[in-house]
Amino acid sequence: MRSLIFTLLALFTFSTLANAAEEEHFHYEIALHSQFNLEDDQLKSIHMVWLYDNVISDMMLENEKDLQSFADYLIKDLEGVKYFSKFIFDDKPLEIKKATNGTIKVIKEGGEEEIQQVQLSFDLPLKKAIKMSGKHTLKIINTDDSGSAIIFYKDETSLTMDKALKKHCTPYVKDKKNFEHGESTQIVELRCN
Repeated sequence: MRSLIFTLLALFTFSTLANAAEEEHFHYEIALHSQFNLEDDQLKSIHMVWLYDNVISDMMLENEKDLQSFADYLIKDLEGVKYFSKFIFDDKPLEIKKATNGTIKVIKEGGEEEIQQVQLSFDLPLKKAIKMSGKHTLKIINTDDSGSAIIFYKDETSLTMDKALKKHCTPYVKDKKNFEHGESTQIVELRCN
C-alpha cells in the first residue's frame, strides 16, 4: 500500500512538473498590421492592429463578457512591456507615449469548427513627431522578451501608409533565418528617400 501511494505521488509530481514545463514554453502568434499617417508632414502616431491566434484567443475570451473593459485591461498590461514595440528612426530610438483608442473585435471564421480570433487595435503616439520627408529609415522591432509571443507581419502589405507617405517611402519585411529566444523574427523597415 505504501509503495502504491509513493508511486501515485511520484506520478502526480512528474505530471505536474511536465505540465509546468509545457506551460513555460507556451507560444502563441500575433499577426500585426501597422498604419502610418502623416499629420502636417509629420508622423505623430502609429495605428496598430494585432490579430491573436485562435488558441490564445479562446483562452483570452473564456470568461470575458465586456470586450471594451478587456481592451482597456490589455492596453494597460501591455504598457509594462512597451507594447512589444520599439521604433528606431535613423538609428535613434523613438519614445512612445501610452497607447490610446484601444478596442477589441472578435473575428469569427466559419466552417465545421468555427474559430475565433481576438483583434486588438490601438494607437501608439510618439513622444516627439518625426518628419518623414527626405532620406530616412524607420525600423520597427516587435518582440516579446519572454519568447512566448511570436509577433510578425505577414508581408509588406501589413504596413500601410497614407498617399503622402507612400510617395517616398517603401515598406520592407524580411524574415530572419536565425534569431535568439525573445528576439524579433523579422527585419521590418520603412525606407524613405
